[in-house]
Amino acid sequence: MKKCIIFASHIPHPNKLYVGKESLDKFVESFNDYDIYIGINNSCNEWVEMVKKYSDKLNIIYEITPTELLDTSGGAAYQTALRLLKNNNKKYELYWFGHTKGAT
Repeated sequence: MKKCIIFASHIPHPNKLYVGKESLDKFVESFNDYDIYIGINNSCNEWVEMVKKYSDKLNIIYEITPTELLDTSGGAAYQTALRLLKNNNKKYELYWFGHTKGAT
């Protein structure tokens, strides 16, 4: 069965990296056979580097949301991840949604 995760992220400061790391570690532990689409909103460089590093362990497709599309609700990160999913032209039997709500 093909499965994916659509993940919206916003890690504004390095002292909140633990919030994103907790999710990435859970993906490694329990979802390592999923495709993971990550939208990154207005985040610190350390978060982007962490996502890149975890791409060695997981099938992560990510993109930073363009500044002109940012919003205050976090919806733009989902839109970025969903755009990646759409552009990949893959169909899945199971879709999970997640976000880094605890980072702000």
